[in-house]
Amino acid sequence: MTHRTIEAALDLFDRRILSSSAQLGLGWPDTADPDSEELVRRYTHKGLHANATWVRAQAWAILAFAAGARCFPEEPGILQAAWRAAAWWMARAPGDEIVAWDFETPADDLRDSSASAIAVAGLLKLAPYVSSREAGQLREVARRTVETLVSRYLTPVVPADARGRAC
Repeated sequence: MTHRTIEAALDLFDRRILSSSAQLGLGWPDTADPDSEELVRRYTHKGLHANATWVRAQAWAILAFAAGARCFPEEPGILQAAWRAAAWWMARAPGDEIVAWDFETPADDLRDSSASAIAVAGLLKLAPYVSSREAGQLREVARRTVETLVSRYLTPVVPADARGRAC
């Protein structure tokens, strides 16, 4: 990953309202201007609509920026982006911490247990690089999420298993 690519990714992430992620890509036709790298169009084939936040994209953003913060400590913007992505997630996750497949769908819609598990990995990777108060928040949300995943969202093993539906 080049310094220019890091800066472009952070810049595109900063343009999203409240640090949510969107599916977009540098080099994709009509998505970003190839010279200025200005965002010219958002797209999605997985989220509710182009301006919505598909939960797996947000979860991967948390994990990627957290890993980037570890690999590029000289780039404080990466750590800031990781924290903003995680804080955005934590502010919008439902009480049981298992999110619906898109943040704009009703909370009782199909849950995405995979996105919630990916977010846990990102929250735990981020924890060593933030303040002790923030790390405590990250670890507590991760703990609650894993508890819910294990108690309610593991793949049913018998026909009478009453755990929730998830993708």
